[in-house]
Amino acid sequence: MSVISAPDEIPELYRHYQDLRKNPPFSTGLARGNVVVARYADVAAACRHPHLLMGKVLEPALAMPRALQPVIRPAMRTLSRMMLFTDPPDHTRLRGLANRAFTPAP
Repeated sequence: MSVISAPDEIPELYRHYQDLRKNPPFSTGLARGNVVVARYADVAAACRHPHLLMGKVLEPALAMPRALQPVIRPAMRTLSRMMLFTDPPDHTRLRGLANRAFTPAP
């Protein structure tokens, strides 16, 4: 899939989305190592899969060459403190705090 650069390319993008939903649960044709999961049930299952926990996703960065470690480690430390990059139970606790902050009072 390419980047949409003109309004007349938008219908093609929607056809691509439709194909993603009809075909196998994931597509690997975008970029090496990337996977696109398009159907709701498949996304929900992926979010619960133990091999896709953020701790596991971030691990390869720690195996970067030694010369890159001074750059990688501070970035990893920063990312690991963000709610998006945390795993349960920390993510659950942080999500609860965020939900309270954004839930209207009765």
